Amino acid sequence: MFMGGFGPGILCGVLLIGIVTQLMLDPEADMAQAEELVDFMVRLGLPVTMEDIRLDQVPEEELMAWCRKQCVPGNRLDAIAQGITAEELMRAMHAASAFGATRKQRAKSQS
Repeated sequence: MFMGGFGPGILCGVLLIGIVTQLMLDPEADMAQAEELVDFMVRLGLPVTMEDIRLDQVPEEELMAWCRKQCVPGNRLDAIAQGITAEELMRAMHAASAFGATRKQRAKSQS
């Protein structure tokens, strides 16, 4: 699986991007708060995109297989977002990454 061989820094990045992914899954998420959070992560130099944690190097099929495993009833994700499909999770991951890239680009243009 794609997590094998990644060090603690990458795993921390997965966690951080996971938080933003959860926000993308939440229709009631406060996007101003999401912007604040991601902007803070950018200022600290933390990973905010899939590319930052090398997930862009993982084949989409492998990511989708991981998403399917996360969406099995009783899994950790099930407690957070019941009824989320693997496809929705994958879209949320990509949305979180795009959101992070946009906020990172915004920070660069302001410096």
